Amino acid sequence: MKKLLEWVGAFFLVVVITMIHFIVITFTSSPWNSIHLILASLFCLLIITAQKPISALAMALIFGFCVELFASTPFGLVSFALLISVIVVSFLLNTIFTNRSILIVFFSGVVGTASYYIILTIGIMTQAFFYKTNFIVTTEFVERAGISILTTSLFFIISYSFISRFTRRLNPRYISGATFTL
Repeated sequence: MKKLLEWVGAFFLVVVITMIHFIVITFTSSPWNSIHLILASLFCLLIITAQKPISALAMALIFGFCVELFASTPFGLVSFALLISVIVVSFLLNTIFTNRSILIVFFSGVVGTASYYIILTIGIMTQAFFYKTNFIVTTEFVERAGISILTTSLFFIISYSFISRFTRRLNPRYISGATFTL
């Protein structure tokens, strides 16, 4: 029963974050509507659950399903892009960049968001090829993707800084009380 309540709570949280994401995209102005709240929340979940990325992967699938209901892309493409970007960030955070500094968090956000947009673009181009429609990557598209990568990564840093104030796991003290002198 406890697990069921956790899953219902997680699903409710996903729906609320998805609704906030769509509200921000629809009703805010240019730099603010580029923030991808879903990616930032998934990356924050990856940071919190450090060595257990399975919960972030499950949440990525649930987020993907909620977004797929309103997306104009082929069904499953957004879910696939979310899942792959979570896997990429999880790999980076658990194997290569184990330090949780602000610069590493920013870089992980940039790589994760860029991988999301690259996979999404390749999927749309593949669909356009098979259905013989036109999809041209313009400079405006690249500019909007770049702004989204930057704003999402900055929002990820702000979220990480806020969460690290309240979570002891994110703020380890490797050497307590020691001072270094030369």
